[in-house]
Amino acid sequence: MLLEGVPIDDRQIRQLLGVVPPALANKLTVARVFGSQVVALTAEERAQILAAIEREPRRLDDDLRDLILRQTNWRRR
Repeated sequence: MLLEGVPIDDRQIRQLLGVVPPALANKLTVARVFGSQVVALTAEERAQILAAIEREPRRLDDDLRDLILRQTNWRRR
């Protein structure tokens, strides 16, 4: 899945589901169930993911954190 320009595999999506707010977790779950290839996020949803990375860094693997944190456009929008 391409999550706002970041290639994320199914295992990494499952990790995100455990740390993001329920509404965002539901959106990602629905996208996963329907096999969505590309998922767009609102600025608020990007902020929620960034906050989850800061709040619970050990619950996400290093590769996933690095992929997301390298996306400077996530912080600017």
